[in-house]
Amino acid sequence: MTQRHPILPTWQGDVRIKGYRIESIVELAVYRRIERICPQAVRVMVQPPVRESVVQARADFGLYVRGKPTLYVEVVGTVTRDGRSVSEDAEGLRNAIEERLLRYVGAAPVEVLHIDEVCDPATLTTRLGQAFARAQAL
Repeated sequence: MTQRHPILPTWQGDVRIKGYRIESIVELAVYRRIERICPQAVRVMVQPPVRESVVQARADFGLYVRGKPTLYVEVVGTVTRDGRSVSEDAEGLRNAIEERLLRYVGAAPVEVLHIDEVCDPATLTTRLGQAFARAQAL
C-alpha cells in the first residue's frame, strides 16, 4: 500500500508528469497552463533540484534557457497574494511554505504563484508569461 497525504484526494497522489509525482491539483493546473503557453526557447523541468540551494531542495518547476536553469517557479496552493490562508489546515502549512521559499533568498531567481493567481486563468497566463520573459532575459 502506498502512503498518501491525508487531506488530498486519493487520485492526486497518482498523478505523474515526466516521472515526478504532482503533489497538488494547483500544481497540476499550473503545469497544464505551462504546456499550452510555453515558448519554444524555454524548457520546463518538473521538480528540478535547486542547484544554488545549500540543502538538497527541489522546486515545483524550473525554466531552462539554453540548457541552464534560469528561473524557478514555486506554487503556493494554500495562500493568497494578500497572505491569507485558504483554510485552517492551510494555516498549519504556513511555516513549511515560508521555509520552502526562504531557500531562494539571495541564491536563485524564483517566481511565486499563489492560489488566487492559479484559479484565475487570465491572471495565471499573464504571470506565467512574465515568468517566461524573465527567464529568457536572465
